[in-house]
Amino acid sequence: MHLLTGKVVDLGCGTAPYKNEILKSKSEYIGVDWKHNMHDQSSVDIFVDFAKKLPIDAVYADVVTAFQVLEHLPPERDLFLSECYRILNPAVTISITVPFM
Repeated sequence: MHLLTGKVVDLGCGTAPYKNEILKSKSEYIGVDWKHNMHDQSSVDIFVDFAKKLPIDAVYADVVTAFQVLEHLPPERDLFLSECYRILNPAVTISITVPFM
């Protein structure tokens, strides 16, 4: 299974810099971000409040990504990670990166 195959939920997608690469793998891309960010929001499919439950069904995603997002969520980190787990199809992929790690 390719790392980015299936339904890819990109949490905190911002300007969606990885969207085209994800779509090349024949995956479905779902961009998710906070409504009040300062980025171009044209790639955001779902607007959320990361301090609340995500409006995404359980076991929906085959891949969850969060690139350079976690460091912006200090009060909501536990909920964010719980929601990643909740929406993720078991035995598939989660990819989270933070600066310098």
